[in-house]
Amino acid sequence: MQMDNPIGHDVRSGRANVRLGLFDEAPDMSDATLVLLRVENDGSQSIADSDYTGRERHGLTAVFSDRVIRGVSVTQPAGTDHLMDHFTPAAGFGYQDGVLRIPRVPLNRGEHFKMLVLLSGGDVGCGIRLIGGIRDGEVHPNRSATPDDQPPLFSRAARLITVLLTLCVIALATIIVARDDTPPPIECETGELTLTGSTAFKPVLVPSTSLDCRSKDDASSPVTRCELDSTQQVLDTLAEIPGSIGYSELSQATERRGLRRLAIDGHQSSVENLEKGGTAYPYYGLEYAYTYRRPSASSLADSFLAYVRRGTGQSVIRGHGHVPCETVTGGKLCDEKARSDEAG
Repeated sequence: MQMDNPIGHDVRSGRANVRLGLFDEAPDMSDATLVLLRVENDGSQSIADSDYTGRERHGLTAVFSDRVIRGVSVTQPAGTDHLMDHFTPAAGFGYQDGVLRIPRVPLNRGEHFKMLVLLSGGDVGCGIRLIGGIRDGEVHPNRSATPDDQPPLFSRAARLITVLLTLCVIALATIIVARDDTPPPIECETGELTLTGSTAFKPVLVPSTSLDCRSKDDASSPVTRCELDSTQQVLDTLAEIPGSIGYSELSQATERRGLRRLAIDGHQSSVENLEKGGTAYPYYGLEYAYTYRRPSASSLADSFLAYVRRGTGQSVIRGHGHVPCETVTGGKLCDEKARSDEAG
């Protein structure tokens, strides 16, 4: 309610009542009052006509105690003329005695309409009740400026923002004073992290036939095959044994002198062509990262995984001759290889 004023000057108290025109000529105006009701959706969601929970055609009911309604005028803000289509008798809009029936008006968040109600037979300040319900919400009185209110220097929203900004500045100043260390950037952490595993491709399903990679432990085996602990040991052994064949990461094999890269079906290995999809070289591997359970959000392991998968880590991976799985082409290659590994 934004206004509840008498027409005249409190005639029931015996004071002088000055009225001109219709206010003086119309009947029952000696004790008439004007009430301005504002109905607003101050919630976080829009209200549809089906959200009103009453069983009647109308949505809300305003009851004016000890007063009789003489007339009602409906107004709405600019740009919401469509709301007026709902104020019809067919939609339940009307009044009788001191009861005003308000139709099921859909309101977007922040929308409102006003009703100026002319009453007689009672004093200013007599009870006014608004009856009805809203699904997943409630009907309740709120506070808005009345015509006689002095507008504040700052709006409620401006005052709230000012308070929040003040608190943020105080909190920031406290952090700066209390801490003299520079926090690490995102995806960075301090400490030691141990990574276990080989960077070479996983061995094919052929048993080892030699411990020293030179002589066969099983004379019946057609080939001499050995397994080593690291890619570096593989490259060192290949460089020492003439005619030997092995596999390693492309970047490490390229940097090693004395070794030759072999083409497969006429296709040379190339990271650039692999990422662009312009090569049929079939031999590439996918590196997996395993952790014991899911690392906590504040752990060093979680920070390392975030570094590998985002931003700077992607550039580092590419700079060392690998295709990051987070790129469009890399994601496709990684998905295909993961499915192949699961099937095989």
